[in-house]
Amino acid sequence: MEMVMYKASFIHPYTHIPFIIYYNKNEGYMTLAKDEETLELVLKMQDGLGNNEEYIEQLEKANKVCETPYPCGSFGELFDFLEQIGVGKEDVTFQSMYLH
Repeated sequence: MEMVMYKASFIHPYTHIPFIIYYNKNEGYMTLAKDEETLELVLKMQDGLGNNEEYIEQLEKANKVCETPYPCGSFGELFDFLEQIGVGKEDVTFQSMYLH
């Protein structure tokens, strides 16, 4: 059976931490991961951000958020979750990934 995963990237509007969101529609859950590649670019572009205590604290909190899979039965539930954390539906575009 083919599994369809959906993937989108966004930068959190309050913490400015880049995330990747994975949605497994077959299994009914979503997970977040820090977008390390984009994070590296952000840190290079913003002098001193890597030494900013508040930003480092937000990165540590992001690690905890990324450890948990969240139940999510539909895109509607997924967008509701994103809105609760401050990310608008118009700020993410999902692409499908087929896993065999």
